Amino acid sequence: MSLQPCPAPAHPHPDLHRFLSDKGFEAVSPESFSNGRATIRFEGPVMFAISGKGKVWRATVGLASPQQLIQLLTPVLNSDSFLSPAELERRAQRAQTAKLALDHIVQAIREAPDRPGSRELGRFLWSLFNGHHGLNLWRLRDELDSQRGAWVAEVFTAWMQGLVPDDYLRRALDDSGEMGRLKRRA
Repeated sequence: MSLQPCPAPAHPHPDLHRFLSDKGFEAVSPESFSNGRATIRFEGPVMFAISGKGKVWRATVGLASPQQLIQLLTPVLNSDSFLSPAELERRAQRAQTAKLALDHIVQAIREAPDRPGSRELGRFLWSLFNGHHGLNLWRLRDELDSQRGAWVAEVFTAWMQGLVPDDYLRRALDDSGEMGRLKRRA
């Protein structure tokens, strides 16, 4: 009979604590962390990730380093079911603000579709929607006033965070008249 080394628990490591804290998780016991909605729990070499919807993921982490655990947990904790209530609210507000900015962009294009700034706004929407339309960022910046630039920044930031669905963009292109202009050009 040979003695096997017992894996040291990964949860006490300061890097892992800092990572979980940055994601909104607090220690509720030495082995368990919660953000008020989801839980990460360590039981020896096994880690359990319990989503806000009650789904449980189990992983044998054994002697994994804190950096390896962070790499494993990052995509999990970034998914909607592991976000804290505060983060869900922040994302909902960001999505709503982006939708309002998108509505303003649509209105600006609709009011003066041939104006240089409106053409750049249309190119911006197309580039987000399908990537087949070139967008010159210098021209975009130069053609837009500060208000329109703020709308573009808001929509782009939310889009980068996955908070502007394609159907919003499709509707914006349709409502602004961009879809019709594309069909007339073809």
